[in-house]
Amino acid sequence: MSAKKILLVDDEPHIVRVMQMGLRRAGYTVEVARNGLEGLEKFRALQPDAMVVDVDMPKMNGVELCEALAEEYPAGLLNTFMSTSRAEAELRRWAENKRGIRFLEKPISMRILVGELDALFSAANDGEADQ
Repeated sequence: MSAKKILLVDDEPHIVRVMQMGLRRAGYTVEVARNGLEGLEKFRALQPDAMVVDVDMPKMNGVELCEALAEEYPAGLLNTFMSTSRAEAELRRWAENKRGIRFLEKPISMRILVGELDALFSAANDGEADQ
């Protein structure tokens, strides 16, 4: 089985560096986009297995990115982890009402993120084995 591809979409270089190292150490292949617009282009080109997306970014924010992807891939499960230091109830409700989007508060614990990704892919593999 090849390594799962994670698209990391964040405009903060230090966060990207830490998350990239942690995800690679956990065995994932990581691609990076520095804003939502670049994230949209990379998603189309790479078809990643999951994304970690910051909410506040230039050019296109994380919510706009997820909305654009949901419109473009209506049947697809996006497997997206939204990250933000903002904890507004409206943002939480938005994430909870979207299929395949999980909300993670910054600072993101790499242990929690890797655990969530491992569980996501383990459940997907179990589902494939049942067929």
